[in-house]
Amino acid sequence: MQRRSISASLWLCTAAAGCYSGAASTSDGPDTGATAATDGTTDAAPTTGEPTTGEAPPAEECQTIDLSPTPLRRLTRAQYDYTIQDLLGVADVPSSALDGLDAKVGTFDSNVVVPLDTIGVTSLADIAEQVAGAADLVGLVPCDVQNLAPDAPELGACVRDFIRDFGARALRKPLTAEEVDRYVGVYDLTRALAGETPATAVRQVIATMLQSPYFLYQVELGTGAPDERGWTPLGDHELAARLSYFLWNSMPDDALRAAADAGQLQDDAQLLAQLERMLADEKARRGLGAFAVQWLELDHLDWVEKAPHPLVPEFGDDLREAMKREAADFMAMVIRDDDARLSTLLTAPYSPVPDELLPLYGLAQPAEPGAYVQLDPARRAGLLTQVGWLATHANPGQSSPVLRGVVVLESLLCTFLPAPPNNIFPPPPDPNATTRERFEKHSSEPSCAGCHTFIDGIGFGFEGYDAFGVVRELENGLPVDESGTLRGYGITEKDFDGPVELAHLLADDPVVRDCVAFQWTTYALGRILATADTCQVADLQDRFAAHEGDMRALLGDIVTSPAFRTLVFAAK
Repeated sequence: MQRRSISASLWLCTAAAGCYSGAASTSDGPDTGATAATDGTTDAAPTTGEPTTGEAPPAEECQTIDLSPTPLRRLTRAQYDYTIQDLLGVADVPSSALDGLDAKVGTFDSNVVVPLDTIGVTSLADIAEQVAGAADLVGLVPCDVQNLAPDAPELGACVRDFIRDFGARALRKPLTAEEVDRYVGVYDLTRALAGETPATAVRQVIATMLQSPYFLYQVELGTGAPDERGWTPLGDHELAARLSYFLWNSMPDDALRAAADAGQLQDDAQLLAQLERMLADEKARRGLGAFAVQWLELDHLDWVEKAPHPLVPEFGDDLREAMKREAADFMAMVIRDDDARLSTLLTAPYSPVPDELLPLYGLAQPAEPGAYVQLDPARRAGLLTQVGWLATHANPGQSSPVLRGVVVLESLLCTFLPAPPNNIFPPPPDPNATTRERFEKHSSEPSCAGCHTFIDGIGFGFEGYDAFGVVRELENGLPVDESGTLRGYGITEKDFDGPVELAHLLADDPVVRDCVAFQWTTYALGRILATADTCQVADLQDRFAAHEGDMRALLGDIVTSPAFRTLVFAAK
């Protein structure tokens, strides 16, 4: 199996280009073109004024799999919220104070060794106290702790049983006798010092557990001393937590914990059986949907602003959430209810369109809840023609071939670009020209052509959609030109006419397939994929190809891979 290293496959166009505009001047938040190598370093782009050739250095033959070290990860805000909901049944978690605390690995949320400052620690303590106070103790505690007399003889055993059971769920591992005693001490101390009722003391135990590192972090210690490579297998409960946060963005449920208790997850067949069971659960929409939203950067919708539009009275949070929900539900439905093919994800002329988005699609009647809506196959094909993705990657009142082209290059072709200079702005609006005519200057100026030949060649293919993703044939009274050229690292150059044709080219290209396998692996592991991971990634890419782009099979291959099953303390 011949493979180039991961870092060598990150293609960079010229830093001298300097005209990668369209992102810096919009209100769409951070630019999407940051250049980071997969080993966590920042690569310097060539300064020759020409794009690199894309040729990688000779590769080693992959005879063994190596892995880079496993970082400690703190729960993301979404994972924190879902875990609180599943653990305590508190529907509205007051976690707005955690805004801004999440970090990114590529485009994916992952708090890899992100230290918390005093404000963050205080915020988490305040949230823990609030949700513990809001929790319904009926069903959580095995006795009627709210009505029992403080000196009831059964109270001591009841509290200890509660700590043992609830603690195993909250901390995602069986508690040792010492840990149980420690939390019993919290209960006793609360009652002794503050004269509190048993119910209040139980709530204090809950709040204390919610501030434990075992709750806030995905703590992984492995099953023994590491071998000469620095590897040790994950324990069953650690593996259960990895699986549940990958698929559900939340804690393991009782069935998964029982499998871990029984030591079943070390067996691939048992692990795959759990994966299938969990994909069938509605909670799988959380993890699968989060991948789609973060992969294509629809989370940028949180700060996107839009000019008024005839079909949209107000571009508010309801519309933003509907756009993200469509992409998330579509990903989940393709994997769970359809054929799970990458080609379907990129070309299907149907979508679970939320009612709020019907006007943007030119539709009047909603479909049955949870059903696909048939769209115009000449204008809509998969994720990249959904209004949410098109609106996210556009300027407030106009389309942006740059923003759209960059995301296709980076998210689907794994062709990463240098960040544009801060002093570069897109061409100003011109009522006598189309957006394409204004932006074509990028390709005609030598200082810009290095990057924009690649970016705009793809981005111009989406000019048949306005800033909201609404289909258009004219712009400023002039015909729209949707022709483009697909170029990228390892791509055979192909001309296309319009986004539907582009979608089919992408769906058939092995570079896209390999990139999607890379993206899913990054999301599942929640860490940077470094050069050491090249052969592991290559193996998963080959399996994805053998499965003909079946993403459900890819998920199974990922969770049974050494990278997913292993804790690595040090690189080889």
